[in-house]
Amino acid sequence: MPQVSVVIPTRDRPHQVRQAVAVATAQEDVDVEVLVVDDGSRIAAWEQVAALEGGPVRVFRHETSRGVSAARNTAIEHATAPWLAFLDDDDLWAPGKLSQQLATAERTRAGFLHTGIVVVDEQLRVVGEYAAPEPNGLQAAMAEMNAIGTPSSVMSRTDLVREVGGFDERLSVLADWDLWLGIIQCTPVASCPLPLTGYREHRENMTITRLEEVRTELAYLARKHDVYAARNGGRFGGAPLEAWIAGSLRRSGHPWRAARAYLGVGVRCGDGGAMVRGLLLLLGPGPMRAARRARARRRLADPAWLPPLRTPAEREGATG
Repeated sequence: MPQVSVVIPTRDRPHQVRQAVAVATAQEDVDVEVLVVDDGSRIAAWEQVAALEGGPVRVFRHETSRGVSAARNTAIEHATAPWLAFLDDDDLWAPGKLSQQLATAERTRAGFLHTGIVVVDEQLRVVGEYAAPEPNGLQAAMAEMNAIGTPSSVMSRTDLVREVGGFDERLSVLADWDLWLGIIQCTPVASCPLPLTGYREHRENMTITRLEEVRTELAYLARKHDVYAARNGGRFGGAPLEAWIAGSLRRSGHPWRAARAYLGVGVRCGDGGAMVRGLLLLLGPGPMRAARRARARRRLADPAWLPPLRTPAEREGATG
């Protein structure tokens, strides 16, 4: 029996999913099964994904696309391990990520765990970080926004994920936020504060390509979790979420809309950081990128586990 079932949804990205499978199978001191679900890729891409089958890797296919939530649910249905870990096909893990989470779970009896996150660009250069929120304040923070960040940082007991119904297939961009809200009310939560998860930022991120769906999904979440919101401040969403939306606008190539959104958050909420970001964007995208990289260099050195994951092309791009 594997200890952890790793869930990897993918569509038309065979190169990325090969890297994700390599990251999952390279986990140290943990027996894993890797469940790859191809959500309706074109035939050429699907043939490359299908070739990954073998050993600890099992591959499933949706003949037509049913969405990322349905893809994850297919993997959850076939999982045999007592723990589930979620890995998006473009994200990265430290080799000790799962073993550290398992050790933390044993020590704390938590059924839901997450890690610190380092944000990298396409050349794996560090451009930001997200600290793992403290468990004591997590429920209140989760009423304002998805404080967990990328699903790739999460490991949860399989029975809990199934008990709350898995991912809501009416959602895509905010589906992980919705599921975490259900699970964290059912079990103790623990965090591994080190940046053991790498979120890769690029123009194909779903938070960029499907940004227009966020408002609709947020309204649906607010209705679905109105009782939760009432217990944790009375409002679903808040300034952190608005700043995240502004950041997504910036990454999607809309600097002027992003500047307006940042300035709006700054004025309404007295958020000085949002005001600065908005003003920097008015000068063009270059100063904002430079400021983010400088801030990241001051706060966080490249984790030691990142360089070995660079492909030759990425290493050349990082030094060119």
